Amino acid sequence: MKQSQKVEDIIAVQEQIDRVQTELDRLASRLKYLNGKIDYSTISVNLQEPEPVGGETGHSFLSTINNGIAGFFGMIDIIIVVLFSLLPLIIFGGAVYGIYRWRRGRTVGDIKAEPEKR
Repeated sequence: MKQSQKVEDIIAVQEQIDRVQTELDRLASRLKYLNGKIDYSTISVNLQEPEPVGGETGHSFLSTINNGIAGFFGMIDIIIVVLFSLLPLIIFGGAVYGIYRWRRGRTVGDIKAEPEKR
């Protein structure tokens, strides 16, 4: 501005200063906005140890016991599912067998009630 001798030069320099100041204010405002967003951000980190290359080394008695217990509970689960799946058939079969025994008992009782003829 000190080197400017004409009014037009001074106005051009002032416009450049205003444009740069406006851009600087806009960038400062954007930086303030982004810093405010950082306060509300959350970072989640999950760390897992990678599987060893080549599988496990050696025998683990504890893992064998755990596998056995898991297999036992798996069998219990299967037995419960099968039992509840077959429960209607068991009830129906029991009712049919009860009716059969009751009818057979009546017919056998009727035969015994008749006197023998010789």
